[in-house]
Amino acid sequence: MWAAIRGVARRSAPGVRHSSFILPPSSFPPPLTPLPARGKILRIEGDYAVFNPAGTTYEIHLLYPKGKAPTPSDRQTSVVIRATARKVWTVPSGGNFLTPIFGPPKIAQGRTKDLSDRQMILHAGVPIVVTLPTSEDAYDLQKGPLTVPGLVNCTLMPGATIEVVEEPVSASPL
Repeated sequence: MWAAIRGVARRSAPGVRHSSFILPPSSFPPPLTPLPARGKILRIEGDYAVFNPAGTTYEIHLLYPKGKAPTPSDRQTSVVIRATARKVWTVPSGGNFLTPIFGPPKIAQGRTKDLSDRQMILHAGVPIVVTLPTSEDAYDLQKGPLTVPGLVNCTLMPGATIEVVEEPVSASPL
């Protein structure tokens, strides 16, 4: 049996009945492997790290884990940005962007790079791991289902986060 999950075709076990949009947590695949974003951590402002993605003038304010404040630096670093969507639209055209460009992100639009039942990786000027809403009412799929690649616009919940990706130490040649 195939069940439509937020417009994404998914194989379910024979004889198992699911809502057209929500599956039990035991049937979800593992989380997506995040794509790191490159850029500079400009400064720390309270509980927020101000991140400047490479190639942009953005200054995105992102929460960091308690006790793990990133170190501001002029050097580029790799980070993972995570956000939770309040509402998701499929859109016919437009660019890849975050708004506002200064402050916490509120709207992200871009191309999906990867997609699961619970998350998507959205390239919105910078890669973002977006946790999808669980309510059917949070989706407006007028331009078709969520696909890879597909153009998507998301209104984000407050509290987008940043995690610094530890760079592997390369072995020194002998």
